[in-house]
Amino acid sequence: MTGDRWSTRRPSGVNKPAMGKRVDEFCDHLRDKLGGIEVRVIDFKAKIDSNREATKATIDKKVHAAQATFVKVKDDADAARARMKAQLQENKAVTQNVIAEWKRNREADKLERRAEDAETYAAWSVLVAAEAIDEADLAAMQAIAARMDVERSEVG
Repeated sequence: MTGDRWSTRRPSGVNKPAMGKRVDEFCDHLRDKLGGIEVRVIDFKAKIDSNREATKATIDKKVHAAQATFVKVKDDADAARARMKAQLQENKAVTQNVIAEWKRNREADKLERRAEDAETYAAWSVLVAAEAIDEADLAAMQAIAARMDVERSEVG
């Protein structure tokens, strides 16, 4: 299949097994979340470019807005990091040999739980990435404000 290398879409007329549909839905959801992060990165770059000529008052407002956004997502991201760490510890016990045994014994419930855990971990990772972008946005706004303070002190 040509096109997007992340695409999970099948040619029309091809039947999907139930699990394939769940994988497609998860990939679509993850792609949407990552697309949202990409938009935020593009907006962040545009903000930096547009702030070169902004006034100090405008930058201060943007710093406050960035701080508010960062505070909103920081707690969620911190909780996600803690859950990710706990899940990593749990995953250490599940070796490839154990997974192979589950497959041989057709222990679908254990394999399903493992897949759900992996999907949840991926969602937490996206949340943490979004928080990092918000933190970078805040840091950039603070840096611009600090640079403006320096430039104003040199002029006056």
